[in-house]
Amino acid sequence: AAQPPHDAPPAAGPGPGPGQRPAPGTPGPEEERTEELPQEARAAQRELFAHTPGFILGDSAAFGGSLVGGAQHGVSGGRVDGDVYLGGRTEHHYHGPADAAAHATGEIPRAFLETLAAVFADGPAFADALRRLREERILVLSGAHATGRYAAALMLLHRLGVPAVHALDPETTPGALAGRLTRPGGHVLRDLPLSRNRPLRDTHLYAAREQLEKCDGHLVVTVENSPHLPGVTPCAWTPPGAEDVVRAHLARRRAGGGDPERLLALPPVAEFLAAGRHPAEAAAFAEALAAYDGSEQALARLTDFGQAAVEKQCRDWLGDPATGLRDKAFLISLAVFDQAPYVLAAELADLLYVHFQELQHPEQPPEIPVFGPAAADRLAFARAVGEVRGEATEWGTVTQFTAGFLEERTPRVLLTEVWTRHPSARPALVEWIRGLARDGRPLVRTRAAAATALLAAADLPSTMAHLVDPWATSRAYGPRVTAANTLTLAQLLGAPVVLRLLTQWCSDGHGGRRWTAIRAFGLLAPLRPDLAAPALAAL
Repeated sequence: AAQPPHDAPPAAGPGPGPGQRPAPGTPGPEEERTEELPQEARAAQRELFAHTPGFILGDSAAFGGSLVGGAQHGVSGGRVDGDVYLGGRTEHHYHGPADAAAHATGEIPRAFLETLAAVFADGPAFADALRRLREERILVLSGAHATGRYAAALMLLHRLGVPAVHALDPETTPGALAGRLTRPGGHVLRDLPLSRNRPLRDTHLYAAREQLEKCDGHLVVTVENSPHLPGVTPCAWTPPGAEDVVRAHLARRRAGGGDPERLLALPPVAEFLAAGRHPAEAAAFAEALAAYDGSEQALARLTDFGQAAVEKQCRDWLGDPATGLRDKAFLISLAVFDQAPYVLAAELADLLYVHFQELQHPEQPPEIPVFGPAAADRLAFARAVGEVRGEATEWGTVTQFTAGFLEERTPRVLLTEVWTRHPSARPALVEWIRGLARDGRPLVRTRAAAATALLAAADLPSTMAHLVDPWATSRAYGPRVTAANTLTLAQLLGAPVVLRLLTQWCSDGHGGRRWTAIRAFGLLAPLRPDLAAPALAAL
């Protein structure tokens, strides 16, 4: 039988996973394993290089590109082949005066519709949607987050030439829909919430169509992709390309004043559009691009726009109360397992979800749905891509479905955001990462170290106190290896004072810290030859 690696946790029952934690007050795996031998240094180094995410050991790393013998040891981005799924979550909101009525409706200002029409890009699904709306009077427009469904609904009604467009109360239920259609013209019901107990049926649409024929009206209902549409054939909305959105905005903002092609040829523009932006982001970028005056400052603003968009997206994901804990757990897990097998991100996201539930509702037993959204839907929500590719294992190459964020800066920004801006989530996150570090799979343990290194780059004192120092001072060698890997990657990421910390630990009174520092210097040596002198001096 195959033997577990030297730094793997001891078996406690049939295959403990990262979600199994010792009871409070009892020694954990780190304290129980006092007789193990440390993993051989070169094997540990190979493991670290093989499984570290590409944004640390990649071309964009702080220390500069491929490092060991010209070979790229991390999993990095680049050209994506195979089946790809794109998506995200950035929503447009129209705010108008509230009505005290239980089911308020209101006319959308004509000026707003005309302003939107001046910059709207149709997209590949618009013509067919317009045809169906004209023929059927009612259209259910379905699509992923942030694809511009609502703007498309307004423009569909506007293109019909209706005298007015009325926004229906979003709390309208499917059964009450027909009763709200009392005025001639267009009606839009935005993001109708659907569930197993509240589906939108074909019978609801039949009743609504009869009412629309009586009052000479048309209706567009926007929904997220949902299985709760029995008997209904929705129109799948595909958003326009980001470049088309930018062109439409430039045509309006710079009419007769400059060459749009010259602006689109700027390097920051190509970089921004390559990340698969959503219509709202493309529109905001177009506003900045339209103001470009050729100065270095203006070019720098365009260059920084992509980073600002990523930061805003991560803030919206974590701060939106409408986003469930399970979705947030998946986002965080995908940030840790970016460009790794999708099944790992999904499996370990559920364990983080359990920790979140225990933290938020300690009086209730945590629950994980056995079946959930499809991988394509989860990746669309996360603005991620998936592809089938070969993954190297200790037994050879196997084919797996891997997943990663489309925007390569997202993992670092997201982990930094959750660690520094949401301290209430720290207890759950710390327990989860500790579980990952005890996992029997090298990739999982290495990603735990990489994630902790990112946290250390954002907040070194807290990360040391919660994770790194307990690992380094453990009596077991496995946690010390994780601590050494973490500090190695933190130094490569440019975390402050890590080199000074390692130097001090080389002469620390605790043997675990000395061992960790020496192992970290050994890992750093082939990557940063300039650290050889400080390492030898410390030793």
